[in-house]
Amino acid sequence: MTQQYIKQKRISLAKTFLLLNDMSLEEIAIALGYEDYNYFCRVFKQVESMSPAQYRESISNDAKHKHP
Repeated sequence: MTQQYIKQKRISLAKTFLLLNDMSLEEIAIALGYEDYNYFCRVFKQVESMSPAQYRESISNDAKHKHP
């Protein structure tokens, strides 16, 4: 497996965690095997063009707009 594939899979799983539970960003980073929270945030932003916190906020805002 390539590093890029592994990175994509980890970020995909991070998005699932962000969508489906209230784990802290630090807990998600650790669950995905990132020892450094800041590195996790940089990788997430590199892949998704937004930070994990921004992603969580965007899905929260989407839910509010769909269900007033």
